[in-house]
Amino acid sequence: MRPREQYNERALEQVSDPSDTELLALASIDALDINRALGDLSAGQRQAISLINLCGFSTDEVARMLDIPRGTVLSRLHRGHRLLAVALADRAPR
Repeated sequence: MRPREQYNERALEQVSDPSDTELLALASIDALDINRALGDLSAGQRQAISLINLCGFSTDEVARMLDIPRGTVLSRLHRGHRLLAVALADRAPR
């Protein structure tokens, strides 16, 4: 069993590679906006994103945990990422 993840609001501000524009864009978006956008996703998409992107589980691990096919996990992750990108597009610097 993995230890419980601790949310660190300042973690993204400490990006070591300034050329990583994805992380820099995320660091500039308010955590409240991200939480709202996550809340607008379906439960399945939110689960997939939380377990994979926030907790660090692999897609295989998530599929076993949720007792669903890996393809379903990948689909939820992909669709959730697309919806988040659209929801947060106007919040990121250009």
